[in-house]
Amino acid sequence: MDCFIDINDFRLLIPLEFIKVKEDLIESIKTRGIISPVVVADGMVCDGHKRVAACIRLGIKRLPVVYANGNPAELLFELNDREFCINEIALLCKNISDKQIADICKKAGLSNSPQMVFAVKYLSGLLEKAPELYSYELPANIWRELGHLGENIDKYAKDLLEMQGTVSEKRNIASFLRQAQRRGELLDSIKAEKTVEILPLLQKTAQPRRTQAYEKFEKAVETIEFPTSMNVKIDSTFAQPGVTINMSITRSELSRLDDAKTALEKLFKEVPEL
Repeated sequence: MDCFIDINDFRLLIPLEFIKVKEDLIESIKTRGIISPVVVADGMVCDGHKRVAACIRLGIKRLPVVYANGNPAELLFELNDREFCINEIALLCKNISDKQIADICKKAGLSNSPQMVFAVKYLSGLLEKAPELYSYELPANIWRELGHLGENIDKYAKDLLEMQGTVSEKRNIASFLRQAQRRGELLDSIKAEKTVEILPLLQKTAQPRRTQAYEKFEKAVETIEFPTSMNVKIDSTFAQPGVTINMSITRSELSRLDDAKTALEKLFKEVPEL
């Protein structure tokens, strides 16, 4: 049954300061009113957070409500046909059990492994202490990797969130941290402005053999004579075997391909890890 309740009586699953409202929604409510009622379960809003936030901005005091049965957080996923970011999911997981977090992760299409649950629980607490970090985001698979660190996650998560760099570089950092922990050689800190400043040190700590292979590659490139304009690159983590080459040749320069083959054979011989 629909009814109206005072806007001050709404309890939100996602805190108001984290709700972003588009101007077109505000304009729609201003001209047409509330078309769909807010859904409430167990005293919590589980659908209609943006409508509530828009009405607060417009000064609307009472909103239509429909009541539902079920877990509010799980209902939120069922009633909203969109993908939720990991930060939103963490906000829903405040002060609930690990099993409930695992259920919510599953509803959200995430892994519900112990590591993912631990990471989401940690992120929920982190956002509560430092809400300004909500504007930063790491993909769920990186959080799952960080979850393997257990209590050590607190040493690195905030720095990794704020660090400048690509998602791929941050994923490598999380992977290196996990490998370094297995070796018992975790760094005390990864404080750096950019990912490229910490990646080489982390790789050297986590993967000393691969680091040595990369050093052999750099030394070989300096001594082997490659054809003019030929550029040779490798994946510095050695996650992908082989090399990537780039060269520009004309029809009359096809013989340079033979030179390139000879140079590459020398390279593969000197760096068998490739």
